[in-house]
Parts: sequence; C-alpha cells; structure tokens
Amino acid sequence: MSQHAQPSHNDHHDEREYHIVSSPLLPIEKVNECKQYWKKVMQSTSSCYLLQSAEYIKQHPQDYMHAYMNYPSYYHAEALFNYAPDQLGADNVWTFVSKADQFTDEIKELQNKINKMDFIQLIDYVEQENAKNLSKLASDVPEANYKYIPAMIVQGRYTPQNAAYFLYQWLGYVEQKMQELKNDDYESLVFAKSMLIQKLKRALVWRTYCNGKLEDFLQSDEQKEPQMVASWMSDSFKPLIGFPKVKLEVVNKILTEAGTPALDEKVDLKSLSDYYILLNRLESLCGVNEHSVVSYRERKRSGKKSGNTDNYCYGPKKQNTLTAVYKGLNHTERKEKLHKSLHHFRKYNRALLVAGKLRGRLNRFFDPYVTGLCARIDKSGLITQTFTPEFYLFEDDIKALVSDDSKFDILTVLFGCMAISEFSVRKAFTIESQMQGGLDELLSYLLTLMRGREEQTKWEIVGSVYPVEDVMNRMNADTKSELLAQFLSIQIPIAKFLESQWLKGVDKCTKKDMMVPRRGTTKINTSGWNQASGAWNNAIRFIRAISKSLGQEAPLIMKCMKLTAADQMRWAQMAGKEEPDDVPVFKKLTLEKNITPWGIVLETVKATREDIILACQECKVDPKKWLGYAQERTAESKIHQDMICGCVVPNVASVQMLLKSLGAFGYKPQQQ
Repeated sequence: MSQHAQPSHNDHHDEREYHIVSSPLLPIEKVNECKQYWKKVMQSTSSCYLLQSAEYIKQHPQDYMHAYMNYPSYYHAEALFNYAPDQLGADNVWTFVSKADQFTDEIKELQNKINKMDFIQLIDYVEQENAKNLSKLASDVPEANYKYIPAMIVQGRYTPQNAAYFLYQWLGYVEQKMQELKNDDYESLVFAKSMLIQKLKRALVWRTYCNGKLEDFLQSDEQKEPQMVASWMSDSFKPLIGFPKVKLEVVNKILTEAGTPALDEKVDLKSLSDYYILLNRLESLCGVNEHSVVSYRERKRSGKKSGNTDNYCYGPKKQNTLTAVYKGLNHTERKEKLHKSLHHFRKYNRALLVAGKLRGRLNRFFDPYVTGLCARIDKSGLITQTFTPEFYLFEDDIKALVSDDSKFDILTVLFGCMAISEFSVRKAFTIESQMQGGLDELLSYLLTLMRGREEQTKWEIVGSVYPVEDVMNRMNADTKSELLAQFLSIQIPIAKFLESQWLKGVDKCTKKDMMVPRRGTTKINTSGWNQASGAWNNAIRFIRAISKSLGQEAPLIMKCMKLTAADQMRWAQMAGKEEPDDVPVFKKLTLEKNITPWGIVLETVKATREDIILACQECKVDPKKWLGYAQERTAESKIHQDMICGCVVPNVASVQMLLKSLGAFGYKPQQQ
C-alpha cells in the first residue's frame, strides 16, 4: 500500500456545503435510443459533403476525379461503402475497400455499377439512395425517437444547423399529436398553435441553410425541406462521473446505533452537498475531521467491469481507490466525547473506516465531477440542470399542449435547445477574440416572439442560459432567488478546484502571461482549469444580472483567466497582437496583491471593489470589463464546420480519421 499526502483542496473550509443540484432525472435509456436513431439518420446522409458541392462538381468534375484505390474517385468508394448490402464490419471507407477479397457477388455487382458512373450519375444515385435510406428509417419509428429530441439536444453537443433539423422533426411530431388529441373545445387554440408551429418550422429550415437573411426567407414564397449536414465530431460533452457508491445498510447501522436519523438514498443522497453532509455526520460521530487525516491508503482496482448498468453517467477509466487514515481518539477520549455505541475500539475503527472510504472516494470524485459540470456551465449556464422533462414532455392530454398553465411551451423549448447548440459551438484556433453568448438571427427571432408571449414563456429556462437584464426582469422574485443561490453555491467547489490547480503551478503560468506549461512538466489539469475558469466567469454573468434584477448589490466575485497555448501566444506576437487587457490586471491582483478569485469566495483573502478598480486603473483598463454586466449581443448566423483542435476539416468521416491518426493539428486521442 502506498501513502499519499492530503490533497490541498481539502485543506480549508471542508465543512462548507456544496449545493450542486444533481442532474435532472431523465429517462436516459429513451434519450439514448433517440440519440442513436438520429445518428443513423445522419450517417445515411454521410455523402452530404458530395451533395453540398454538387453544383460545383457538375461544372468542374476534373477537380474531383482523382483515382482512389482502384476507384475513379474517393466519392465512388464512399458511395459503395455507404450503400453496400454488407459493410463487412468496417467503420470507414478505407477499411471497407481494403477488404475487396471478401466482397460478395452482390457487392461486386454494385461496385461495377458505381465505378461506371460519371459524377452527375453518381450524385443522382447518392440522392436516390439517401432518400431510400431515410424513407426506411422514417417508417415505424418509435414515438420516443421524436419525443425526446429536446432532451437529446440539451444533454448533447450538436451543431446549430443539426439542432435546427432535429427540432423541425420534433415540431412535426408535436403537430401530429395536437391533431390526434384535437377536440371541439380547444379547436381555436389548436389552430393558433398550428400556425405558430408552421412559422417556426420555416425559421428552422432557414437555419439549416443560413442562406440570406431570416426575415427575407420568412417573407418569401420559397419552399424548402431542412437539410442534415453530416458531422463527425463528438455529439456530447464528456459524461459526468457518477456519484460514489455508499453501502447504505452499513452507514445506517452506524447512524441508528448512535441515535441519529438513518438515510434514505433516494432522498438524502441526490447531490454533491448531500455526500459532504453525510461525511461530516460520520466524522463528527467519530470525533475527527479533515485535519485528522494523516495519510491516504491506496488500493488497486481490478480491471473487471461492474455489472451495474443503472447509472447513465460513466466517468473516466477507473482509478485506484483511496481511503483516508485518521488520527483517531483513544479509549478515554472516546468515552468522554462519543456516543456509547462507539466506545469499543472495533466498532469505532469500523466507523472510522467507513468515513475514511467516503472521504477517499470523494477525493477521487471531486475533480472529474467538478470539471465535467464546469464544461456545461461554461457554455450554457445551468440550463442542463433546470431543463427537466416536464418542460418538453406532455401526456396524452390536449390541455398540456395548449394550456397556459402547463410548463410545456414550444418557443421556450426551441430557444433553450438552440441557445445550447449555439453557445456550445467549438471555438476556432485563432488569435482573434471569440466572445460567447451572442444571439444569431434565429435566437433573436425566437426571443422577440417570446417577448410578445410573456405569460406563456418559461423565463426560468431562458434565464438559466441567457443572463441579460431584460430576461431576468421577466422572472418572478422567487425563481430569481433560487437561481442565484444555485450559481453562488456552485462557486464554492469551483473555487476549491481552482485553488488546488493554482498551488500545483498555475501561479507560475500566470507569471508567464497565462501560458500553458510544456506537456509532461507539470501536474496542472490545464483543460480542467480552463473549463473551471470558463464556468466561473459565466456564472459571474448570471450572478450579477440576477442581483441587479433583484435590486441587490452583486457579491464581489472577480473573473479568472484561462490558460493560453504557447503556439497561439507566439502566433499573436508574430502578428503584432497586444496582450489581452485582462492579463496584466489578473497578474497584478493575484501575484502582487495576493487577491485571488477563489480566495474571495472561500474567504481566505480580503478584497473590495476598490481594490479591483485600482488594479484596473494601474493597468489602464476600464473597470467595467471586470465589474460590468452582461449585455445583449448578436452573433453571425452560419453553418458550422467540423474541427480538429480548432482547425476546420472536411465533414468526411474517413478524412477526419486519417487526420487524427496522423496527429494533425496537435490532435491526441483521449485517454479511456
């Protein structure tokens, strides 16, 4: 067994509660089935890259007619792979065509047919086959594959154009359900909803193309079907790691024998806060705390997989478990301070072991859970927590679809889903500023419609993803207070994570203008730091907007700077770009004045607004950049391309696989 020093992020204030709400209780199996179905639909349009350039290819076929492994072009080989009756277990074009010796007579016949086609014939063939595949997929589709589209988008990471395509299909499903449930009492309401749906479907069609202006398209007579643009990037964030397992019967035996209430797992262990409350209860019963930990004992975990598939969140590769080893009480101290059930050394040691295991598991759990949560908050606030099923599901009751009292609101669902997709778009590798949170034409259009339907709009959902004053003012005071409390409490665990990374070496990076350290020379979790910093800064936008709307002064929380890649910094220097204004202010506050963002929240440092204003003035930076409020902004409406490490690549699966295998653009495979 190896011994480990106590982690730094548990050194102070561990008794503070972490009020992070648990993930919404989604029917995850249904959501995953929905996700897999639409993935197949997307794959059926995998030759869309060819079709998108069809007009140009028809006019300039010589630019594309380059032999590829005994095929007239790569696109001929891809067509064979896509439409062959048997893909021979291959998951890409190159692997498939390399198995030519295994081709059946049926595949060979199709191969000869495709190889004889010119590009015009090939494009026609691909269009026909795609239509056939989509027709097959569209027949006998389980209702859940449409019903859970909003949950799939909210819990995923789809490009805005594909999110618009999915929502178009969802609106068709809603419209169909409305007609099935139609009755005379609600005929006028159903008609009004149907008119709204038709208008929204046209707007979504436009978003899948982004040709011209949305307003012009809505006013025109042009009729189009939405297009699906194949994307081969990951369609989800890294899954949240599941909460630690607790042997409830063992814990409850200790609690009840000590005369304290037992736990109900379904009620008492639903959030990170609940686990730390339980740890505090167990340690208090044993007369120990975090400062009593003398070491951590490590135990190797076997490679066998657990048979439990109830959890829908799967974390990273299993690490060895840790158990905290405490400096416990002796017999005399136990008799003086503890409940009589813990006087005997065997029962006391057993209780210490249970507490130690829980502390060790929380130690392993804390960083990956917080960074996983931060990845979502960084992009889209708390909507992945607040957008629960009742906002997009409805039972077989017409009232749920048309009643103003229902939580179901079509516009709110569309805005929430499209905002998440737009705000979660991958950032390009560039030296230009890339501000997040601006509304494209579709989002601006939806927000305008919602402002005209203020009573029906669920502003608590809008406010959890878009923190501007106008939206916050439309929420009721109780909802705002609850949302504010969630954002404030989230700052505590993020602060602890940032503090631990700072002590591991981010302070040295700050001296180098926030440059990422060389790989292999540091223990810093650089991606985790950037995710946590992004979530921290985004949460500040919400905290200030809500506080202002409530007529309160926002609590003092200062922004945290992200780390920047060294090659990106050198590029900026070569291009004559000046250092971002925020960096010298952050350096002055943290390195010269010892005022850190996490220190303010954890109350380990004292700071005032005047300190931040003075630092800004000394660096000749407008203090509003550090103490201002989020403003409404617009963003360009465009079709987003696939990227590898911030560099645009073709939307062709085999090309992306090849580039990744070559380590293009600095790509490194994720650790399993």
